[in-house]
Amino acid sequence: MIEKINIHLIKKAVDKAMACSSNSLEARDFIVNRSKYEAEILDWIIKGDYPPVIYHHKTIVSRDGKLRKLSMCPLRDRVVMHVILLLIKDKFLGRVSDDAYNCIPNRGINSSYKRGDPNAMIKRCMNEGHWGYLQLDIAKCYESTRADILERELRRFLATDDDQFIRLFITYSMCEIGLPIGTPLSPVNHHIMMFIIDDFIRQDLMIEGYVRYADDMILFGSKEQLHEAAHRIRNKLWYELGYKLKREAHPTPIRVPLDVLGYSYRPGVTLLRKRTKERMKKAWSKPLSRASYMGILTGCDSHNLLNKLNMNFSDIVNNDTRVTRRMDSPLDKIENVEGVFDILDFEVREPDKRNGKYWMRMQIRYKKDGQDVVRLIKGYQPAICQFLLNVDKEMRKRSMLASMPYEEVRRDMMPIVGAELENSNGWIFKGTINTLQ
Repeated sequence: MIEKINIHLIKKAVDKAMACSSNSLEARDFIVNRSKYEAEILDWIIKGDYPPVIYHHKTIVSRDGKLRKLSMCPLRDRVVMHVILLLIKDKFLGRVSDDAYNCIPNRGINSSYKRGDPNAMIKRCMNEGHWGYLQLDIAKCYESTRADILERELRRFLATDDDQFIRLFITYSMCEIGLPIGTPLSPVNHHIMMFIIDDFIRQDLMIEGYVRYADDMILFGSKEQLHEAAHRIRNKLWYELGYKLKREAHPTPIRVPLDVLGYSYRPGVTLLRKRTKERMKKAWSKPLSRASYMGILTGCDSHNLLNKLNMNFSDIVNNDTRVTRRMDSPLDKIENVEGVFDILDFEVREPDKRNGKYWMRMQIRYKKDGQDVVRLIKGYQPAICQFLLNVDKEMRKRSMLASMPYEEVRRDMMPIVGAELENSNGWIFKGTINTLQ
């Protein structure tokens, strides 16, 4: 397979490796000298002199509170890993079990492709009438992976005698602590290790309901089937792959909730895991986090949870969220306005197609029982509308003559004090009608 490696494959691998680290100093240097480095990597691979990869390890706390030791390596080494992945991609996708779901194109939690969604598969199995389920979890599967066993499984999977390619594969797969967490090659290597287990569960044990997500295995069936499976899988993992299970596994009746993949599964209902709810409550106010958790919520029955997480309207009404509306005052009828008043603000709208009339509204202030009262008057009053339009024109004229902004002139002229209404063949302002002699 070494002979299939060429400069075009190296270029594709560089593009994939750069996708996750394009802003680092190492990546910027690589971009500047890309052609040179690509030729060096090709020459390096063909010659077959593969020194050990130097990893930098960093311990982090995962979302579920577990300590994870991430292993980071130089960009050049990640390019070689992607070269290997590109070489085996078609063969791997043709061999990997339909029951495995992590780190495989078009598969994953809440995938748009339903058959590739482990969440949907578990829901289906929970409702198919099985007696119960068996949940298995490998203890430190990456750390306990041995190079000699991985090499054996690689040779079985690839069916090749190309020792140079196998040596290249193993060199870039293993580190001093087993399979490194965080490299693009490790998930594929773990799938290759688990091929014989996936086949054993389906073909030898004849388990119909089976889902595997990384090292989490969930089997569904009768009580007798699951008891036999628990014993035989434990032995198969240890004697074939050198893996141990985390704890003694026993078949569990289907009525007992299944806690896996961040959800709690029951027949007919899927709820969110309690720890996930707590994290969600803390991060719900952040838009990016909320978008991420909304994807998680689509996989469960979350209507009640969403109602609790979303704020009540009264909780968000404060001075920062209040809005200010122009002329926001209690509405009153024009016939109820008596005496002299001040015009605090006004607006006249052009005639619409429906009725062909001008329409106005104005905010007024007057005295009532010794107190200032502010009210909003509106309606189709031709004479009032015409006068207010004339006032608006006068404001614009003064703005032009004084070279001042219109809004500034308007603020200086408002309020208009001493206005009074009368009903003379329609409502008018007193003193604003030119009478014919």
